[in-house]
Amino acid sequence: MKRPASGRQSRPARSRVVSYHEGRRRLEREKGAAARRNRRGRRARPIVTAVAVGLLLATALLLWRLPALRLEQVYVSGNVQLGRERIVAASGLAYRQHLAAGLDGLGRSLFHSPELRYAAAERRILAELPLVEAVRATPQPPSGVRIEIRERRPVARLASGDTSALLAADGVVLGFLAPGEESALPLIEGVAAETTVPGAAISGPDQARVRRSLQVLDEISRADRADSADWSLLQAVICVRSISEEMSYLIVRLTNGAELAVRLGGPRLLEEQVLWLRHAVRSGRLETLGPGLLDLAAERYVYIQEEEGP
Repeated sequence: MKRPASGRQSRPARSRVVSYHEGRRRLEREKGAAARRNRRGRRARPIVTAVAVGLLLATALLLWRLPALRLEQVYVSGNVQLGRERIVAASGLAYRQHLAAGLDGLGRSLFHSPELRYAAAERRILAELPLVEAVRATPQPPSGVRIEIRERRPVARLASGDTSALLAADGVVLGFLAPGEESALPLIEGVAAETTVPGAAISGPDQARVRRSLQVLDEISRADRADSADWSLLQAVICVRSISEEMSYLIVRLTNGAELAVRLGGPRLLEEQVLWLRHAVRSGRLETLGPGLLDLAAERYVYIQEEEGP
């Protein structure tokens, strides 16, 4: 049997229609409220700005007067030939100066993020110390500055008057040997230099040949560094002479004390030639050869025996 339906029946919701005039009045009220909010915001903005500037100035003054942010220690790393005191003196940094003083550069850290640098101090070190190839000076709060350098290393010597100029791999003159002083560094032969000023690159008509000779020696130095063995081919090179971009000559002292002439080719195969020569000299494979020329510039490495005289 069906239950009787409830006497109350639901009525459909009556939609409210807003008249035109009522809508206009509502819109005007909303505009008025927005205008009042904007006026209050404009009145408060100078006050907020003044408070923020005041806090910033107070913080800056406090940081400037904090004794913890005064330079007390300079940390130097990467130096082998140069002493720490000489590097610090060349930087121009003064003890008890504020760490913010002299921060005039923006560089990149090892992780490629921006960092503050003492750019003027870096420029002074590079200008005063030719042995320094690259430098990075950064603050190390609360009271330190870190100076990281990469030194140039002499790889060759070049005759200059009655002495020899010491050259880095990029051709920069690092200094001079004292008259009569000996050095185990290879001698660059067959060239003349017009300018041999410490801290400046070699200049003159033979500059390209000097650069090519240094490239050969630098490749030998890289091969030495890549091998952990305690033996150096660079120390076995007596002299180097570059004839052209595609041809250079070495005189190498073998492990038995004999001297061997070697011809090297162009830069394209230089690394391969140097690695082969280093292994051959170190293993003693060339000690049984008589006087002659080891030609590594040929398509196949050959040894040209020196002809005996009558």
